[in-house]
Amino acid sequence: MSRYFLAALALSTFTPAALSGPPGQWDSAQISTVRPLEIKMAGLSTGRGTLRANGQAAKGDNLDDFGVWLSVVLSSSGGQNRIDAITTPPPFDGTGTTSTFIDSSATLFAVGDICARGNTAVVPYIKDFNVEVAHFNGSVWSTQTIPGTTASNYTTADCGRTTAGYFITAQDFNDSEIEIFHSPEGGSDYTFYGRYADARGPFSGAVRDQLATDPRSPQAAILSQQSNGQIRITSFDTRSPFPPAPTHTNIVNLGAPPGSFTIVRESSAARVGDGVFTFLYNADDLARTINFDTGNPSGFTAGVLGAVNSSAGQYTFQGGTAIHVPGSQPRTNLIFDDFFQLDEMGASVIDPLFPLDGVGGPIDGCLATFNPQQRKTYFTGPDATGQNTRLFSRTELPPEIFSDGFESGDVSAWSCN
Repeated sequence: MSRYFLAALALSTFTPAALSGPPGQWDSAQISTVRPLEIKMAGLSTGRGTLRANGQAAKGDNLDDFGVWLSVVLSSSGGQNRIDAITTPPPFDGTGTTSTFIDSSATLFAVGDICARGNTAVVPYIKDFNVEVAHFNGSVWSTQTIPGTTASNYTTADCGRTTAGYFITAQDFNDSEIEIFHSPEGGSDYTFYGRYADARGPFSGAVRDQLATDPRSPQAAILSQQSNGQIRITSFDTRSPFPPAPTHTNIVNLGAPPGSFTIVRESSAARVGDGVFTFLYNADDLARTINFDTGNPSGFTAGVLGAVNSSAGQYTFQGGTAIHVPGSQPRTNLIFDDFFQLDEMGASVIDPLFPLDGVGGPIDGCLATFNPQQRKTYFTGPDATGQNTRLFSRTELPPEIFSDGFESGDVSAWSCN
């Protein structure tokens, strides 16, 4: 796969042009009547056959069995926050959608990226400032507290999977550090794996730390912010025995965070190559990008998409997501209020038909490849009023090269950030 460079961004703000050619077709369906405050999304297998772009089951394809979209949504009512698991089956028009309650608490927040494999899923989150894990075994949901996380106050949680197993990262507010927990297989039993110091979190006004992993390699990277304002990426090989030997790479210093919570400063990441990740984050009211190669940390490139307006629309914050669309001309879809696409040379375009322009709030998404000529990106987010939850889809151009992921039937046939 070609490397995905953002060199043309060069830490400068630019005005993106309209998409060349016909813009992608957008469709959507309501999947819940709750007002979403946080959203994470993944695809789960069901054992009922594969799917084509029209959502109809078809047998005989080499694509791994792909069944339902899983959207984990945090909402609030009556002083209680709660998270629910919403599954949407084909044809992805909202029919057959089910919602399962997972957990609730007045202090439940920071739902992390979903680690999904086959018909199982792991969802980390914070409850009463402890690190919790919701686990779906293909039939039922269960929850557990990660051992050792009740003695301190944690403010973030995230999940990633590599060839070495499942990894949960969390920001320890009391000790101002990132802590890493590991489950070798299954994502159900966690032990302490490592830590690194001087990492502030959202309760200090810093950017939310973001874990990026490669399920096809042992490489992992974490974006975080130091007390002096330095944005850095910490990368490590997850085959390393306890404790890992991380490499810290300084990206840009944005000034010390204010020391207390101001607004939600979100982040996201996408795998764009073997051990290569694109990060999207807001640390200073700008939507910033980083392209980072774990094999060449000092060769990172960084850029700015534009201003993040957290006072407009239906929410007082902007969520973001990053979805890579591979091919001979790869693109990465980035959402931070607007819908951007970056090509491998760093050129950016914007989709003027993005239905959530100016709405704000949470959003997360995945890419689905139904057959060699049909691909769509799916996103879960609020509706235009901010009061309901919808599943959006955008038709992507077919890949110019028949991907090995589709031919071999592995999980690269669909991917989530």
